Amino acid sequence: MLNENNVNENLIQSQVTIPSGQTTSNSINTRGASLVAIDTPSVLTGANITFEVTNNTGVFKPYVNVSGTVVTIPVLVDQHIGILSTDFVPVEELKIVSDLAEADDRVFILTLRPI
Repeated sequence: MLNENNVNENLIQSQVTIPSGQTTSNSINTRGASLVAIDTPSVLTGANITFEVTNNTGVFKPYVNVSGTVVTIPVLVDQHIGILSTDFVPVEELKIVSDLAEADDRVFILTLRPI
């Protein structure tokens, strides 16, 4: 449902941060919602991101698709990247992983849709 500002009230936004000198963000609990978009920071060191996920085990693993391929997203700075539902199914918790250590703290905004 859209509100008066044409914003989908059912969407959830959360942020994760990759700390300076690191490759992996903090985790967020998705509460079973599906990732539908990522807003990237205005500066990035890495050129690609992948994901680590867990489902109630506390052990994070690389996120792979049904073909057994690690889901990798090429990223550009200051972009809103749509995520295809065929690429990402709901998980309990997730982290973003950069392919290079970030030179400063990098904040990503994640948009999720409850299912």
